[in-house]
Order: sequence, then structure tokens, then C-alpha cells
Amino acid sequence: MYLIWEVRDWKFVAMVLDRFFLYIFTSTCLAGTLCIFLYAPSLYDHRIPMEGSNEIGNTTCIY
Repeated sequence: MYLIWEVRDWKFVAMVLDRFFLYIFTSTCLAGTLCIFLYAPSLYDHRIPMEGSNEIGNTTCIY
């Protein structure tokens, strides 16, 4: 009888730890995604975008 209770207790501990690590993993992934998007330079670049040109000789890319 004691063995049945012990197995049940360990299953409960495993379930709690599994849920805990799921929350940690999810929050870490969300925080990392937000950091990547918020550090994008295009969010903070307030310059007027350059107009594209259809002429062959006048390009806007400078290499």
C-alpha cells in the first residue's frame, strides 16, 4: 500500500515540475521574441524612406 502512495506522490511532483518548467520555457520564448522585435533598428529609424526609381541608371542602392 505504501508503494502505491509513493508512486502517486512522485507522479504529482513530476506533474508540478513539468508545469513549472513549461511556464519558464514559455515565458523565456516570449521574452526572447519580444526582445528581438523591439531591438529591430527599423522601429527606431524615423528617417523618410528613399523613393524607388524605375530608371535603369538611377538606383537607390549604394554598394
